[in-house]
Amino acid sequence: MVEKLKEVYGKYQEMINYLIIGVLTTVISLIVKYALLFTILDAKDGLQLQISIIVSWVVAVVFAYITNRTFVFKSKNEKILKEIFLFFSSRIVTLVMESVILWFFITYLKLNSNIYVVVWTVLTQFSVIVGNYVLSKFIVFSKKEKTEKKRKITKEQWFYLVFFFLVLVLCYFFPYTHDDWDWGSTTGLERLQNGFSNFNGRWLGNSLGMLLTRVRILRSLTISFTMLGIIVCIKKLVNGENKYIPFFSILLILLMPVRMFAQSFAWTVGFANYVPPVLVALFIIYKNKTLFQEKLENLSHLWSFPFLILGFAGTLFMEHLTIYLFLLGLFLLGYQFIKFKKVSLPNIAYFIGSILGSILMFSNSGYRTLFGEGDGYRSIEDGNFIVKAIKTYFGDFKDLLVNNNFILNVVLCLIILIFSYQFLNNSRKNKISNLKKVLLKVANFVLIIFISYQFFLKMTNGANPFIKNSYQDFIEGILILVYAVAIISIIVVAISNSEKKKRMLFEIGSIAMISLPLLIVKPIGPRCFFPTYALFVLVAAEFLDLITEKLKIDLQWIFRVASYVIISFYLVIYGYCFMVEQKRVAYMEKNRTAEKLILPNIPYGNFMQVPNPRSEWFRTQYRQFYGLRENTKLEFIDYKEWKKKYEK
Repeated sequence: MVEKLKEVYGKYQEMINYLIIGVLTTVISLIVKYALLFTILDAKDGLQLQISIIVSWVVAVVFAYITNRTFVFKSKNEKILKEIFLFFSSRIVTLVMESVILWFFITYLKLNSNIYVVVWTVLTQFSVIVGNYVLSKFIVFSKKEKTEKKRKITKEQWFYLVFFFLVLVLCYFFPYTHDDWDWGSTTGLERLQNGFSNFNGRWLGNSLGMLLTRVRILRSLTISFTMLGIIVCIKKLVNGENKYIPFFSILLILLMPVRMFAQSFAWTVGFANYVPPVLVALFIIYKNKTLFQEKLENLSHLWSFPFLILGFAGTLFMEHLTIYLFLLGLFLLGYQFIKFKKVSLPNIAYFIGSILGSILMFSNSGYRTLFGEGDGYRSIEDGNFIVKAIKTYFGDFKDLLVNNNFILNVVLCLIILIFSYQFLNNSRKNKISNLKKVLLKVANFVLIIFISYQFFLKMTNGANPFIKNSYQDFIEGILILVYAVAIISIIVVAISNSEKKKRMLFEIGSIAMISLPLLIVKPIGPRCFFPTYALFVLVAAEFLDLITEKLKIDLQWIFRVASYVIISFYLVIYGYCFMVEQKRVAYMEKNRTAEKLILPNIPYGNFMQVPNPRSEWFRTQYRQFYGLRENTKLEFIDYKEWKKKYEK
């Protein structure tokens, strides 16, 4: 036991020493503070109390600097004054961060009950500890050798930087729409203070939506980092060395259906609920990538607490993703135990977190009314689930899951056909049987039929003039099932790499597991299927990884140029919408006391989720969001007409 502890300490000496020093720093701060208050200073005097806090903080930071330099990071830097300046600056940054977080939740949002104060204090202290460690390790006591030569930034890194900046600007342009006004007003605060009772259990999705509807730049940063995180996870999961994957993934993400983009990214509350848990799922899968190998590489025990937090947090966004993330934890433990006869502590922690989060999510009283008639908006199909699920599948479900993803479908099919051609072309080398050749050719034929039908639907605007609608839905539903079977058959027959084969089958299974709950709930929309779209992109990236070694052309520049073109297109559209929104806000500010306001509609409504309030209920939320009087009458007209009459 002693030897094992020594081994763990030797391996994680820096982190353990940092935590010990952190505890001692806190103790020193408290000792100094109360020693001053009980001797020369008076706690009842506000000024003297502040002096005790400042002095204790300075003493604690000095102690932290000396001990961190000597025992934790063992710095040999001779520029001590610069190091001290950086250390104090970093501590000031985390101090401000702590103050802002506590102010926002306790003072601004008025979540100041005893339990809330404890929760926000604990979460804030955890953030401060992590922030202090990161800043100390990578900035203050960085051990990177200083050289005269500047480190060269790779083309991929330049692309990431430019892409991040463009997405940051794009996200800033997104107007606040639909129930962004609801969550950004006092209504959202009332729901939060009521614990979302009888509403839903999306604690983090709702809270994030409330935060992002109030701080525009934070919304931009959050969406940009999340989108980039999804791309990085896809790259790392597929093949970290393949230079095509990030550009390819970004392009397909940007080329998602317009309505899906409008509801998953351009709609703040939609993003807050549907996109972050996708990043959680991809990250957990990536960290368990070796699970599909013959030899398991154990995750460090240090991942246990982060996995516990991710398991708990990820389940508090969206119901069908809550179910999936719980089942993901169950699968990871079961598969690992069956295959390797052991389970890792981080995966146990993740599973426990997902259980606790799922309990918190579905314990909300709002879900009890969903069976049958529902709550007037949401409902769960009552009666024969199987029959109604089949009807749902042959209705909008098949379109939202597959048919609407025209570009993704075309790209995926073409890549799979190229892969199959390469495989069959090397049939002698691969030593495949005639039966496998026949299976592959049949599967390829199915892909060709499927993609041809996709082009046909595109040309006829989704309608088949030769058959009735009911027959069309049935034929398309069956074709999609056959299409899925064809892809699975190609994966099983043609992919020789056991790890990639198992992982891709798991990814296909994940698409099914995420989408199945949507067969029995109403309503469903494009935003519900962003998680499955992201997994389809992952599958397409897996197939691209298989064919790129034998490609004779460099696709990087094609993907990069196409990505820039698409994002430039979005910048023009949403930039124009942002301009109109700002004019609308400025006009409201100028005429705040008017009994009636005639405002311009934000154009390109298809690119946003209801950008102009249609019903009186939404207009009430709109008034609250922008601080208008309750009795102010609102009328919305076309922007060009408004510009002629009211813009000066």
